Amino acid sequence: MSGTVKICFIVNPVAGKRAARARCRERLAALTSRSGVVAEFRTTTGNLHARKLALSAIEEGFERVVSVGGDGTMNEVASALVNTGVPIGLVPLGSGNGLARNLGLPLDFDRAVEVALTGGVRTIDSGRVNGQAFFNVMGVGYDAELGRRFNDSKRRGFLTYLGLGVSVFCSYRMQRYEIGTEGNAPVVFDAFLLSVANSTQYGNGAHIAPGASLDDGRLDLVGITTSNPVCVPGLLTRLFSGKMDRSSHVVTISSGRFDILRQLPGPVHTDGEIHEMDTKLEVEVLPMSLKVVVPDGPQ
Repeated sequence: MSGTVKICFIVNPVAGKRAARARCRERLAALTSRSGVVAEFRTTTGNLHARKLALSAIEEGFERVVSVGGDGTMNEVASALVNTGVPIGLVPLGSGNGLARNLGLPLDFDRAVEVALTGGVRTIDSGRVNGQAFFNVMGVGYDAELGRRFNDSKRRGFLTYLGLGVSVFCSYRMQRYEIGTEGNAPVVFDAFLLSVANSTQYGNGAHIAPGASLDDGRLDLVGITTSNPVCVPGLLTRLFSGKMDRSSHVVTISSGRFDILRQLPGPVHTDGEIHEMDTKLEVEVLPMSLKVVVPDGPQ
């Protein structure tokens, strides 16, 4: 890359481990100063601020915009860059980092910054549900309800999340879903969890849709059709071994569009971000709509 390239780093100041947060801007400045690029650093202050900063960066002529944070920050920045031709770089600091993992990006901070500065560009699909963009996975059911309750909780941390996970698992009831796809009769089934994936995994090696591809012009729907605790160990084993689609308790459908009708309105997550939506969900793929910076050179 030429030394005249302008790169905007959008930093979530509360992402990542506490010990590393104080040094994040300092490390970014040191790494970028050695690269010769023109870099600016902008810090988010709340919900949707990363998207606003990304839109401003486009207007100001930045040639790359780098998300420094978790999946929520990635989602906000990427949603501003769809169909603009401006690539997004990722310095993943979240707990899942599903898209970054699927792209083969390093999770080490310094190496991730190096890729964001010097990597090549790949074009991938994105998804949209009722107008809300997603790039990794969107979903309804158990995981969306858990996300809503965690967001509403005054306590944070893994133990809080784990405790809520058990509570929601014990209380959540499966819903009936009617799934319409392009030119096919609707499919109806009851599900505990329903995900539509652009990428293969939630993050941390949890491969909810092992057959998904980021650039095939399709999305992969995955429905878990049991809430029986006896089935949980087997499903978890398949989730982390990349064999989720081989379970008799899992429905998988691939399509460029899904019209989903559920029994009740409620939470929907897009890359982990929670939204309240009605019973009708219109999910569609936006083929080859986002440019991302990757370590392997142009794709």
